Parts: sequence; C-alpha cells; structure tokens
Amino acid sequence: MGVASLAGPLMGGLLVGADLFGLGWRSVFLVTVPVALLSLAGASVLPRARGAAGQRVDGVGVLLTTVGFGALVLPLALGGEAGWPWWTWAMPAVSVAVLGCFALTLPHRPDPLVHPSLFRDRRARAGVLLVFVFNSGVPSFTYLLFLHLQSAIGYSALTAAVTSAPFAAAAVPGSRGAAAPARRHGSAVLTVSALVLAGTALALAPLIGTAAGRWAALPVLALGGAAFGSFTASVFTLVLAGVDGPAAGSVSGLLPTAQQLGGSIGVAAAGLVYFAPAAGPGAAFRHAMIYEAAVFAATALISLRMRDRNRPAAPRADAAPAAGTFGTPVS
Repeated sequence: MGVASLAGPLMGGLLVGADLFGLGWRSVFLVTVPVALLSLAGASVLPRARGAAGQRVDGVGVLLTTVGFGALVLPLALGGEAGWPWWTWAMPAVSVAVLGCFALTLPHRPDPLVHPSLFRDRRARAGVLLVFVFNSGVPSFTYLLFLHLQSAIGYSALTAAVTSAPFAAAAVPGSRGAAAPARRHGSAVLTVSALVLAGTALALAPLIGTAAGRWAALPVLALGGAAFGSFTASVFTLVLAGVDGPAAGSVSGLLPTAQQLGGSIGVAAAGLVYFAPAAGPGAAFRHAMIYEAAVFAATALISLRMRDRNRPAAPRADAAPAAGTFGTPVS
C-alpha cells in the first residue's frame, strides 16, 4: 500500500506533465487500464475456493446499501458546485430511510448481506466505525495537500507528488515495524498513530505557506506517513481478533467497505471545508488541517474503546507465523 501510494501520484504527475493525446489531467485515468488488466490476469492464478452450498447473494441488500450510501455521498460531492439545490438536502433523509430499511429487514432475509449478530457485537461496531472515521481523514489529507500545492502555491503535478512523497515512502517502514508494538501493546498502537497524524496535520498548516517551511514539512510528512503505515498494518487484525462467531465474516467484508465509504465522504467533506469562505489560501488550508486533526483525534478516542480486550496472544516460540497474523506484515 505504501509503494502504491508513492507510485500513484508520481505516475499521475508524469502523465499530466506529458499531456498524452492532449487529454491534460484526464490522462491520469489511463493508469487504470494496465492495473485492471494485471488484476484480471492475477485473478486467474488465485486458488479456487468452494462456496457455501446453497448460499446466494443478497440482491435486496446490495440494492438497498448501494442506494443508501449513494444518496449519502452524492450531495456531498456535487452540492457545493450545484449551489445546494433542494435535492442535496433531501437525499440524506433518503439515505437514512433506505439504510434503516436495510438494517430492519436483515433478520427476515435468508442470506443477509450483513449478519444480524454484527449489530449486537459492540467490538465489531466499534471496529467498523474506527476504520470509517480514520479513512475519512487519510485520503482527504493527501487530496488537500496536492490541491493546495498546485492551486495555491503553483507547483506542477509532478513537483507536488515529489513534495508529498515522504508521506507515502515512510508508510512502508511504518507498516513493517508495526508488528511487534501491536503484539505487545494492542490497540494502543492505533491510538498513538492517530494522535501522531493529528499532530502532523496541525504542524503542516503553518509550515506549508513558506518556501523554508515546505522544506521543514518533509520530515513532518515522513512522521505522519510512518504513523499511517503503522495504523493500517495493525487495524484489521486488531479488530478481527476480538470478533467471534458469525459476525466475523461480515466484519471482514465491512472493513474495506468502511475504508472506501469513509474516503469518499472525507474527501467531499474536506473539500467543503477548504473551499469555504476564508481570508486567503493559507487560511483555507489551515481550516482544512484543523478538520483533519479533528478526524484523527476522533479516531484516537474510538480506539480507546478497544483497549485491553483485543490484544492478541503472543505466538509460541516454536510456532511459525501464519498468514494474516502479526508475523506477516498486513500491508
């Protein structure tokens, strides 16, 4: 994930600078083509698993969640540009109604998309919320940084990518070094990582406004990237370690869903904060970083609810680490 976070912006910067076929910024979508082809090729060599006999996809659940989450994200993404017409205020109510219908009808469907026991498992609920809130900060943090460096300071796409590279590069050693602390201290690793990211956002706001400050921001970004890697490498295993029974399967599916949904809502919300009336670009970026710090502080508070109840048992000295445990880097 760290390598991908580093390579993606660099490739995007190169494509925008090259202006292939006169496409300008639209050429960044060309990256999707080889990624999709390689993914299809890789899927063909995955070992095939036998599905549960007689189990079917919950089509009603898929439809309700797609409509419900779409009605939540769409007005945030398009409302500001459209001038906040009436439908942008009505759609959140539609989202609440549809998602509420989804939750209420789960026990009555033969193969529910989410097992009803999930809603009775406090740890599972807290874990999904934790991943959602954290990811409402990370993608929007890098988005705001790129946006400000290019639109306010005047950097090219490639220069902005290089400037932010310490964040992605430091995520790699951060994730690899997370195994032992997570095994020893449990969810305290998540709390500390989230607080470091909150401090990174607050420290970045005054630094990014001057040329000298932008040089000083590089080690700050590296520290934040290491915290990002540590959190991401630990959170899935720590959350799933404390979830038992049929809810475990639903949680393992909901965690990446919470990642994507949190990222979508976070980028939209952070954009609203950045483009709100401000004294200037520097003040707008400062307001956006305060938003980021608040998100990461909320992440730290949520992680406190998981303390001491999800610490995995230390592996025996004669036991080889299994895939997916802390012996193998999750990232």
